[in-house]
Amino acid sequence: MTVTKVNIVKKHWLSGIWLLPLVGALMASWIVFQNAQEKGIEISIIFEDAAGITAGKTLLMYKGVRIGLVKSVQMSDNFKQIKVMAEVEPSVVDGLRKTTGFWLVKPSISLTEITGLDTIVSGDYISMNPGVGEPQREFIALNSPPILFNDSKSLYIDLMVGHLGSIVRGSKIYFREIPVGEVLDYTLLALEDQVKINVRIEERYTHLIQKSSRFWNASDLSVKVGLSDFSVHTESLAALISGGIAFYTPKTGVVELAENGEQFQLYEDFEAAEVEVPETEKSGSQFIQIVADELGSLTIGSKVYFKKIPVGELINYALSPKNNILITLEIKQKYLHLISRKTRFWRNSGIKIKAGLSGVKVDMASVQALLNGGISFANVEGWRTYKVYKGRRRYPLYQDADLAKEQVKNIRIEFDLAEGIHTGTELKYLGIKVGEVTQVKLAADNQSIIAHAKLFASATNFARKGAKFWLVSADIGLFKSKHLGTLIKGNYIQIEPGSGSKKSRFKGQLFLPEIKQGLHVILKSPELGSIKISNPVMYRQVKVGEVRGYRLENNAQYVLIDIYIAQKYAALVQDNSKFWNVSGLKVDLGLFTGAEIRADSLESIVIGGIAFATPTSDPEKRVINHQVFNLHDDYQQSWLDWTPKIKLGN
Repeated sequence: MTVTKVNIVKKHWLSGIWLLPLVGALMASWIVFQNAQEKGIEISIIFEDAAGITAGKTLLMYKGVRIGLVKSVQMSDNFKQIKVMAEVEPSVVDGLRKTTGFWLVKPSISLTEITGLDTIVSGDYISMNPGVGEPQREFIALNSPPILFNDSKSLYIDLMVGHLGSIVRGSKIYFREIPVGEVLDYTLLALEDQVKINVRIEERYTHLIQKSSRFWNASDLSVKVGLSDFSVHTESLAALISGGIAFYTPKTGVVELAENGEQFQLYEDFEAAEVEVPETEKSGSQFIQIVADELGSLTIGSKVYFKKIPVGELINYALSPKNNILITLEIKQKYLHLISRKTRFWRNSGIKIKAGLSGVKVDMASVQALLNGGISFANVEGWRTYKVYKGRRRYPLYQDADLAKEQVKNIRIEFDLAEGIHTGTELKYLGIKVGEVTQVKLAADNQSIIAHAKLFASATNFARKGAKFWLVSADIGLFKSKHLGTLIKGNYIQIEPGSGSKKSRFKGQLFLPEIKQGLHVILKSPELGSIKISNPVMYRQVKVGEVRGYRLENNAQYVLIDIYIAQKYAALVQDNSKFWNVSGLKVDLGLFTGAEIRADSLESIVIGGIAFATPTSDPEKRVINHQVFNLHDDYQQSWLDWTPKIKLGN
């Protein structure tokens, strides 16, 4: 029997029949992968208005290259916004970040420029500016193109101004009527109440902008009208129509180029920008600043005179941070040597009439100064009159020539009452006027008055510690009268110069004491009675002191009367002395004794006063300043019998 040998062949697990499906699967996977790679990225953009945006038609563009397409346009849930769904190419995914900006580009025609003309053919499109930060897929559209600072060679600066005026986006920046830049955008700074204007200066002109450059609004006409001239200034017709900004850079000798982000003040016009230049920045230092409390009749174009010769004019005025008037004068170059640290300026506008008992003096300025205001100046011997502010001199403007030519020291005197003190009250020393009161007002506590005064010439040295001021007025009596001249000429303030350190605030008195130094004693009484300031204090009917003042005790139970005893008679007062009121008549009535009338003297009946007596002479019983005694209403007979021997001073 023949046995057939079986040949066993081992087969592979993968048959060739499966090769075709495997290849097909790989191809399908590749196609899916390719589609996934090429599929756009969906984003959403919120617009306030979708006019000009059409689904399936409006493109997304970046630098003229298509990067996406609008897929749908939907209304938001609150019907206030439009949600645009778009698909962008994967190649721009890295630019879709937090600060990425999208905005709609459409045709725009204005006085300054024409943009978006390409959309007339291709239709409106959405432009994109890549951003930085975290990846993002939802965006809010911009109302206008963003300011792009990607041009590293241009200069970007900010101008600060109170109001925008006719400046718009695209307004040109001019230098000598040549456009060198443009306004990119502007922002209202609510907290600072200012407008910030973003400006770009072209690369080839960046060297023109320095830290000292001055910018002004060149959009308006600047018209100057005066008796002597008429001028009109404007930058260009284009600036008048579309708005514009001009600038210039003063020659300072130091070149400091501006940097990106530098801020400058935008002035209202050329005059304001030019006169604000510090004096050190101008050739010849021809601009002078003076400070006044008010403008008065002065105006732009008012002449500046030296010995009635016009040597300059007023070119600008403005409120200073302290709310006074800062006036800028331009002095002609050939007269600059007349201005020094001793120069004083005053108004010579109008007619000044000075009338008095000695006659009438009339001082009249020129006809032009009468109509247009004027300022005169002269050099006065003495200390400098100007103040340095930020490296620049500022001179005060005096009301008239008399005040300007005087050396003046301002002081403040406090009085308990204002009776007889007013603006113009003279300050005198040895009968000569050495100053006057310029203002009278209530003190902050409403309990006294403050007299502001000025001392003239050499009397300015009187204002030192220890100086005394008293009001001098007429004193009329049966027995004596004083200072009757004040009935005609008015009250005045007498000065006793001080000798200590310089001082500007003083306490004044309402009368001129005859006893200026001595022993100060205080008398205590239940009531003031007829006691008055300046009443005499008498010893054996001889005046040895006077009443200087009175006040209520702190608890208001007694009246305290201040008296001064002359130094020569201070030894008469000892701690056992008795004081009594000798003012008026003393009348005692009795049913059986009858009437008894007593009076110290006829003068005491009319004038009043205080008397005192001392029983013994004991040096150890002498009093010190401010010692208090009781003031008796009447004397005892035994007091009049005291006759001690007391050695008087020199």
